[in-house]
Amino acid sequence: AFGFYQNAQGVGNWLTQSIGGTGHDTISSEKSIVIYNNATAYAFYLDNAGNGAWATQNIGNTGHSAISAHSSIVIYNNSTAYAFHVNGSGVGTWLAQSIGNTGHSSAADGNKIIVWNSSIAHVFFVDNAGNGTWLTQTLPGSGLDVITTR
Repeated sequence: AFGFYQNAQGVGNWLTQSIGGTGHDTISSEKSIVIYNNATAYAFYLDNAGNGAWATQNIGNTGHSAISAHSSIVIYNNSTAYAFHVNGSGVGTWLAQSIGNTGHSSAADGNKIIVWNSSIAHVFFVDNAGNGTWLTQTLPGSGLDVITTR
């Protein structure tokens, strides 16, 4: 994969990442691009100095879905969600959350991404300091709607 960026002086640069395998999908946010297949996710982002960088995460399973928000991306399957964001120090960071079970849906708004099924909801958000956090809430059962606010 080839990531292109312009540094603080406006000079264009390419940064390559060996991704191997086949069947890659992509998703982007305002701050990063993720290329992923059934085994690995590769996030391209700019650090605080404006330099391009790659951050790799093993996601080793099948059947991934992806959703993005303003500053983050979540890739999930029936057991784990992986959130990517650029933290306040300018470092690309992956945070994994066990989500268990099946039948997940997702929604995004602002800096929040929610992944849920009939029994539990998980929200990933980035605070004003650039810290990413997962929070979990048990749900009472089926037939619920999710509404988010900024």
